[in-house]
Amino acid sequence: MSVLTTTTKHAVHEEIEAQIRSIEAKVETLRARAESAKAGAELKTIVALAAKKQELGHKLDELMKVGDEKWEQRKTELESLIKSVDKSLKDVEARIKTH
Repeated sequence: MSVLTTTTKHAVHEEIEAQIRSIEAKVETLRARAESAKAGAELKTIVALAAKKQELGHKLDELMKVGDEKWEQRKTELESLIKSVDKSLKDVEARIKTH
């Protein structure tokens, strides 16, 4: 593995890790808001999203262990999952605002 490839992979890892931390913070903020708003359905969705955050962490760990031939595919899958979770968080946030 070249130094550039290792450096690039490490930079992507750090970027994705930051996105996961951001998702984690949003999940906790929304959980508190849902609890105070007595938004039961939204709270269940938030709990499910918290589990997805765990999945993101595992997939990030896997990304760093996979060989070059599958790295780009796994990175794309992980980024897609992050976008999906982020969209779900925004949807829940919008629903909580209406409570």
